[in-house]
Amino acid sequence: MAIWLFHPINLTTVLYVVQRMAGLSALFCVLGMYGYSVGRLRMETQFIHGAVIILSSLLLFIPVAVLSKENGALLPSYCVLIEVFFYRSKTDKKHQKYFLYSVFALFFILPLSLLISYLILHPEWIINGYNNRDFTLMQRLYTESRVVWFYLAMIILPINSLLGLFHDDFVLSTSLFYPITTFLGVVGLCFLVFIAIYQYRKYPVVCFGFLFFLVGHSIESSIIALELVHEHRNYLPDVGVCFAIAYLLIRIAQRIKLKSLSYTVLCVPLLYYSSNTFSRATTWGNQNVHGIVELKNHPDSPRNNYHMARIYANLAHESEGLERDEYIERAEHYFIKSAVLHPNYNDGLFGLIVMNSIEGRKENKKYLDELMHRLEKKPFNANNYNYLLALLRCINEKVCVVSVERIQQIIEACKRNKYFRGKHKEGVMTVYRKLLFDLKTDVAS
Repeated sequence: MAIWLFHPINLTTVLYVVQRMAGLSALFCVLGMYGYSVGRLRMETQFIHGAVIILSSLLLFIPVAVLSKENGALLPSYCVLIEVFFYRSKTDKKHQKYFLYSVFALFFILPLSLLISYLILHPEWIINGYNNRDFTLMQRLYTESRVVWFYLAMIILPINSLLGLFHDDFVLSTSLFYPITTFLGVVGLCFLVFIAIYQYRKYPVVCFGFLFFLVGHSIESSIIALELVHEHRNYLPDVGVCFAIAYLLIRIAQRIKLKSLSYTVLCVPLLYYSSNTFSRATTWGNQNVHGIVELKNHPDSPRNNYHMARIYANLAHESEGLERDEYIERAEHYFIKSAVLHPNYNDGLFGLIVMNSIEGRKENKKYLDELMHRLEKKPFNANNYNYLLALLRCINEKVCVVSVERIQQIIEACKRNKYFRGKHKEGVMTVYRKLLFDLKTDVAS
């Protein structure tokens, strides 16, 4: 438990506020697993009491886990693993077996069958999600074979310079053999899964830990068109790996006759994990330092370059004279670099418009034209909607000074993009129409 608690890879889930939903979902999954385990043990002596505890736990914690975050739907899968690895030899009564078969049929097999059937009949539910991504379904699956190995490496031996809030600089696997580590990753995962299944009776704890980790990633590291890499996705799955690490360390310590050495075996990993976590938390405690460190560790990350530009833009707004001009130049450099690093990441181009308008600087026509080209021709990701809304509100609040003509050009470019649609489009257009109305009212008055 201490290994998991002190582990640096879990830091982002706690300090990255929006991912509190991942923490909440994990909490309800753990409570559901605990309830299942308590009920499962109680069944051996008081069948009815144990069965009620199991059903109550699943009926209560599956919905609240899913409502916290969708991967809470994996709770029944975790319970299947617990049953197979730790309770398989504890059931010799027919009524207990029939009850457990019924529970897993209702909570695991039936939902899984319905989901698979729906995806077969409606494959567009998955495929359409890739319209706004710059990678395909197969490219995502290839890349995730390497991502899972990256997660495993960072859980077993975390290195702070490789960890980070953003991993949008992770190299995409464009085929099974490019990069070659893709093929090695696929073969390696298949081999480990085979070993975990084949040797599950001989090494139940280690095999359980690895399969628990894989099951925990079966939603976010598979076919759904999510971003490729995020550390917070390990918040619950890494419990399995931490459990296996702790078990192995304890077994090693038990075999060492010299007590001081056995304590060292147990304490050194804890000290290593906790010191890394302390270092990361200290960095996160200062926004400017955090931005600098993240950019140093991931210099090719578009988002890290954008956040560095934001830091310099804010410093420029609070400064005067030559210092202000220097900060503006640095902000401009990182805004542009952010846009250049990724052809579909437009926050840097939007940031350039906002900064120039606030600071009273002339528009950069080259990058303004590039923004409108991307808004019209490229996949329309969620960040575009967010920044459009932010820009429109900034103008409406008279913080940003952008001409009506320029805003109209930007909106018209968006409207020509076939992926500019749905409720997000309506939200942008509602704010846009309100802005035009307010501007006309101001002119008339």
